[in-house]
Amino acid sequence: DAVFLVKYAIPDVLGASSVLNLGLGAKAPLGKSDLTTEEGFQLIADLQPGSGAWDALAWLSVSKGLSFRPSATISGSFTYRSTGENTSYLNNSSSYEFGDVLQANVGYTDQFLLFNTIFNPGLIFKYRKAAYDKIDGSKLPNTGGEWIFIRPELSVAITPNVAVNSRLELPIYSYVDGTQLTPTLRFTAGVSFILKKKELNIIN
Repeated sequence: DAVFLVKYAIPDVLGASSVLNLGLGAKAPLGKSDLTTEEGFQLIADLQPGSGAWDALAWLSVSKGLSFRPSATISGSFTYRSTGENTSYLNNSSSYEFGDVLQANVGYTDQFLLFNTIFNPGLIFKYRKAAYDKIDGSKLPNTGGEWIFIRPELSVAITPNVAVNSRLELPIYSYVDGTQLTPTLRFTAGVSFILKKKELNIIN
């Protein structure tokens, strides 16, 4: 599936060095939602690469630099996804709707120089709430719940154009409905590149 989001930034809403971002968009069902096993049985919705439904998205974020430490920033974000209904579920015999999802993040990031290298540490608190899934309009047991995570992050600028990013996501609270799998400790790492456009020398 693909997400299309229109964003609008409003600077200095909470004073100098602050930015408020607003966004509205949609998730388009471009991924397959009717894959089957080798025996011909259709996979359940959770195992499909796509949801088969259009979703509406709302996004808000705010960030502010701290006057007593210009390299530090506090930020928060809020995302809400109102899910649509897949009316062609199980070979057009049923409808399936994933639960609406609300997610909020609050964090602190900073920047400092060590050994002639720029380090960007951060600490994020993440809250996520998912409603029940529905099949043919009825609530589906063992779906939905609430989670709280704490996420320390670190980005290291190896060169002006290359950075190594890492994050560790630790669950500190979870409450799921019924019996279901729930996220545990998760570590991710990656490398990001900044591509610069070639400068053209124009002679007048």
